[in-house]
Amino acid sequence: MKFENEQGLVDDLERGIGEVHWNAFAWDPSLRLRLPLCGMVSLALTEALQREGYDAECVESTTDLSTELEMKHVLTVLNTDDQRYIVDATYTQFLDTVGLCTGYVIFGGEDLYPARKIAVIPYDGGDKIANDLANAALIFREYRQPVQDPILALATYSMDDFSFDEVEREYRKIWNPDNFDVFIPEREDDVKAGHRLAEYILPAHVKMIA
Repeated sequence: MKFENEQGLVDDLERGIGEVHWNAFAWDPSLRLRLPLCGMVSLALTEALQREGYDAECVESTTDLSTELEMKHVLTVLNTDDQRYIVDATYTQFLDTVGLCTGYVIFGGEDLYPARKIAVIPYDGGDKIANDLANAALIFREYRQPVQDPILALATYSMDDFSFDEVEREYRKIWNPDNFDVFIPEREDDVKAGHRLAEYILPAHVKMIA
């Protein structure tokens, strides 16, 4: 499964995030899906899919990353007649564990994020995301540049010294269905923000095809 007009959906989300989130308007639209806004974005995407008749739900992955105990991530699960899928529009945010963060790009570093912003994979295919991100981390390390911001220049990152295999193994935990549970937002404001963001998503842009 894939979105028939994925770029259209990306554009909707990036524009909407800038309008809905209290400070995301300050970021270049191309970086807004790289921010840790998984709850709001997944709630919006799930609502937009449900609105068009899809069987979709928000789930929360609770993992014990060795560097970030009890880290949580929200994503969408799509159920079809014959298969389930993970839909994750903020998966690239986790590259901040190796130093590739939005601040790095803003302050002069090359944008080395994966080109694809919305991951759609089989429910048990989380290893694919983990491998893609681990490869992106490897490329980032090879081409990493000094940046103008003194705070970022001195910053350390939780997986900075991890090997490729170690990074991939940690990332696998995030998209492992064994770690999934129903997402129950703790704050009403998060629900409202997700609903407002969903209003920016055009129906045609969540149409999915095999």
